[in-house]
Amino acid sequence: MKQLFPLQIVAELPRASDQNYRSVMANDQLTYLYKPWDKKNQASSIEYLCYALAGICGIRTPNYNAICDINDHSLFGFGSEYKDEVNGIKNLAIPRIKRIARAYCASQFLSELRVLDLFLHNTDRHPKNLLIAPQGKNDLLWAIDFADSLFHSGSPIGTGLPGGNTDSFYTTIFNEEKLRFDAVSAMVVLQKISAITTTTIKDIVANYSSWRTPELASLIDSWDLIKNERIKQIRQSLWNDKNAEILLFPHKIPARPVKR
Repeated sequence: MKQLFPLQIVAELPRASDQNYRSVMANDQLTYLYKPWDKKNQASSIEYLCYALAGICGIRTPNYNAICDINDHSLFGFGSEYKDEVNGIKNLAIPRIKRIARAYCASQFLSELRVLDLFLHNTDRHPKNLLIAPQGKNDLLWAIDFADSLFHSGSPIGTGLPGGNTDSFYTTIFNEEKLRFDAVSAMVVLQKISAITTTTIKDIVANYSSWRTPELASLIDSWDLIKNERIKQIRQSLWNDKNAEILLFPHKIPARPVKR
């Protein structure tokens, strides 16, 4: 778990440019982009769970927390720590998709994120749902906004692999921008997903009673079945079975004959 008790809002800040979020300061003195609890779309629990799964997979996101609703402390919203983007004048003339492709280790990061987005059935990955934020001398990518994932559609998880913005974004980044798909790093993420248990999912959301909806319960109850089926679909989509076996089990790679 992130913490025993959720944070509380101490100040409302000018609204973020993204109208899906509110800007707030919490009692840890950090600024968050905040999504209040909404039983209809359940974005708070979806975001929290997806950020946690990204962390398990080693995929970079901003710091995040559950934050009490300012009017009802029994309801928990979701907060993603605010980060300043790279907005230098020289960068503004470059299309955002190209800035993403030129970020530090973009090939590895986006290959890993692609697998996670496919697994979570995230239908809304696009250039604005990635942060390009500086860390030291490098411009790093950070994954944000998983709200259109998992049980957003009403079922425990969407059927098949996601199309829409997500399919368009990855087609553009790997085909038109010619970014190399890092198959080995992507397979490592798939291995990490395969190790996530039902108990792990339960523990992530255990402290937040308002998130215990039928959709979340259904996801937990059918986690192993869903996980195995989606891993199979991803392997068939991104690799053929032979290559997947080689990447999962490198010792099976046939030895090259020794020249004499």
